[in-house]
Order: sequence, then structure tokens, then C-alpha cells
Amino acid sequence: MNLFNFKRTSENDALGIDYTNTPKNEKRWAYRKITWLLTKYEHLRDDDIELTNAIWREQIREMGGDPMKLTIENFFEVHPYLTSSEYIGRCRRRLQQLNPELRGKLWDKRHNLQEQAKEELGYVKTS
Repeated sequence: MNLFNFKRTSENDALGIDYTNTPKNEKRWAYRKITWLLTKYEHLRDDDIELTNAIWREQIREMGGDPMKLTIENFFEVHPYLTSSEYIGRCRRRLQQLNPELRGKLWDKRHNLQEQAKEELGYVKTS
């Protein structure tokens, strides 16, 4: 059931977005783009929301739309064609695990607190 009654075709789209040109299904595209963004913009290394925002803006541009003119109704129409925010976050975490140079300022702090949290929750036996 389509709650918003959107017709996802480029002919009916007010923004002229061509959904057939979406890179969503191309996981390698997202992986390369996230790597590039983390390399170029250090502030994105600790902020999944801003990273997702940057990826989605780029995808909307590649579909022929203007992300700055997107209304909430248009966003709901485009959203199914965008890379999921969960995938973007998982990809960032994996890239940072494998590439220390892509880690943000908070990465070490989070991982140092992880051991303490495991002990407090009883996952790790203390001596």
C-alpha cells in the first residue's frame, strides 16, 4: 500500500528526477563514495547523520534533482531509491575498522569505553 500515493516515474516527477539513473543498487558506488568523503572531510568521520546527508545529496544530484529544492513530499518519493542510512553507517564502521587513517576523533574514546561497558554489563569476567 502506497501511503503517499506517489508515482515513481520520471515523467510524473515535478523535479525531473530520473529514477532509472539511481546508484542505490550499486554498493561499490556507495563504498567508494563513503571512502572518498571520509578522506576529504574529517568532520564526517564521527557523524553518521552528516555522512548520510552528504551521500543522499550526491545521489539526488546524480538522479538529476536539486537537493536544495526537495520538499518533504519529494523526499518521500525519492527515499526508496537512496542508499539506506543503516548501510552507510555499517560501511563507515567497517572502513574505520580496516583503515585507521579514516577514524575520527571519537573512535578511540568509543572503543576504550567499550571494554568498560562490557565489564559493567557482565560480558567480560573481571579478575
